[in-house]
Amino acid sequence: MLKTKMSGAVASEMSSLLSVIMGTKGVENVKNEATQAVELYGKLINVYDEAKDGVKEVAHDFVDLRTEILRVYEKYAQMLVDFYGDSIKRVAPSLFDFDSIEYLDTAQMFEKVQLHRP
Repeated sequence: MLKTKMSGAVASEMSSLLSVIMGTKGVENVKNEATQAVELYGKLINVYDEAKDGVKEVAHDFVDLRTEILRVYEKYAQMLVDFYGDSIKRVAPSLFDFDSIEYLDTAQMFEKVQLHRP
């Protein structure tokens, strides 16, 4: 066992020494750095994909929440009309003007922001 470890260590040192003598040590270093760069780039792509999916999910959740808020708003506004009659619309006309509600155009936002892989 000790002989195997020693012969492995000696072989590794001999290989390293041979690389230095032959001038290939620099090439091996560059290859190792390039391999590490490619691995890190792959990790970056994976993180980017996760972030992109997260942004899309949050935008869809925003649209769903906005729709739910409008539904609740219209429900309670209609309850006020049912309770006080149409005269309530004269007191606060903007409260009942559902057409004047403006929304963020999420579709246009997605067109402007192209989420492509780097």
